[in-house]
Amino acid sequence: MLKKQWLALGLLVFAVLGCTASTARQEHSLGAERHLLPYVEASQVPMSTGGIWISGHEVAFNMRKPGVMELSQAERDEITGGNLPDYWRYDHTRWSEVWILDINTGKTRKYVDGGLQRFHDGVITIALQSYRPRQPKPGLSRFEQGYIELLEGRMGEEKRLTRPASPIKQHPDKCTGEPDGSKTRVRYQLKPEHGCLDVRYRAPPELPGLYYRSDGKVIELKMPRADIGHFATDTREWVDWLGAYLLKDGTIGGFGANGYFTQTIHLMKPDGSLLAVPLNHWSIQNIRPTRIGIVGDYGGGRPGEDGLYLWRGSQILQISEGFTAAGSDVSYSPDGCKVSYRSYARRLGVVARHEDYRLRAINLCKGFNLPPDTNPFVWPESNNP
Repeated sequence: MLKKQWLALGLLVFAVLGCTASTARQEHSLGAERHLLPYVEASQVPMSTGGIWISGHEVAFNMRKPGVMELSQAERDEITGGNLPDYWRYDHTRWSEVWILDINTGKTRKYVDGGLQRFHDGVITIALQSYRPRQPKPGLSRFEQGYIELLEGRMGEEKRLTRPASPIKQHPDKCTGEPDGSKTRVRYQLKPEHGCLDVRYRAPPELPGLYYRSDGKVIELKMPRADIGHFATDTREWVDWLGAYLLKDGTIGGFGANGYFTQTIHLMKPDGSLLAVPLNHWSIQNIRPTRIGIVGDYGGGRPGEDGLYLWRGSQILQISEGFTAAGSDVSYSPDGCKVSYRSYARRLGVVARHEDYRLRAINLCKGFNLPPDTNPFVWPESNNP
C-alpha cells in the first residue's frame, strides 16, 4: 500500500513538473513563436563576418587559411606584423582565403587567397597586403599614413592596385545648404543625389533633426533624434530594393546626447517622408527591412532564444537559431529576399571557439512562399514635394 502511495505521489510530482517545464518552454522573452526556416550551411568555418552577397544566390566570405594556427607564434607574428624596417605588414594572402557559397546548390568553392573587403556595384575588393608605419609622422595617424595592396575589379577581371589606407569619413564638415553658424558636430552624408542629415547634436531633445535635400529643401524629421543611427559615406544604411534609408539598425536602451532611444525604427524615403516601425523590444540588432518584414537578431535571453527574428505586423517569429554578434555577423542580400549569418550555439559558461562558428544562409521569400517583388512596407501620404 505504501509503495502504491509513493508511486502515485511520484506520478503527481512528475505531472506538475512536466506542466511547469512545458509552460516554461512556451514562454519567450520576446513573446515570439518559433518558425525556424530551412538554411544552407557552408562546410568551411567563417573567419569573421556573415559574408557579403555578390549575386542573388552567392555569398562570399573569409575563412582562415588551413594550418595557419599550427604555425609557431613567431611565424604567425611574421604574417601579421612582418619584418620590414619602416612598416608593419599584414599579409592577408597567408592568413585568409575568400570562399563563395552558392545557396542554390549548397556547394562552396575557393575564389582567391586574401581578405574580402567589400562588394559594391559589381566590383569586388580583396586585401592582399596592408602596411602601416612603425613611426608615423606628426600630424597624421598611423592608419592614415599606411597603404594597402588590393585585388579589385569585376569578378574574374580584378587587377592589383595600391591605395592609401585612409578610413571612411563618417561625418561631412557641413551639409550643403546648412546656414552659417550652425553648432552641430554630427552630420551624416547620404547619397550625393539625396542630401545630408543634421542631427543637431546636443541641441534640446525636442528640436527635430534636419534633412538637407540636394534640391535645397530643408525637411524637419518628425521623430526622436536619438533614433538616427550612424551613417558612413558608403551609405550602408541605404536599402536599394526599397528605395529608402534605414535610420537606425538596432534598439538599445538608454539616453544619448540627442535624447532617449526608443524601440521603434524609422525608414526614410529620399523625399524625407518617414515610416515608423515599432518593434516594442530592446536589444534587437542587425535590423533590416526585407521582403517578408523587419528582420533582426536577438541574443539577450536564454541561449535557446538566440537567433534571427521576424516582425510582421503584431507577429514576432523566431526564424533561426544561433548567437550572432552586433555589426557584421548578419548580411542581407540586395534583393531583400535572403540573409546570411555567422553564428554559434551559445552555452552558458562556455566560451565559443573558432571552429564552433557556422555560416548559414536563408531564402526568406522561399521560406514564406512569397514572390521576389513583395513589398510589405507602405508609406503614409507624403507632404514633401
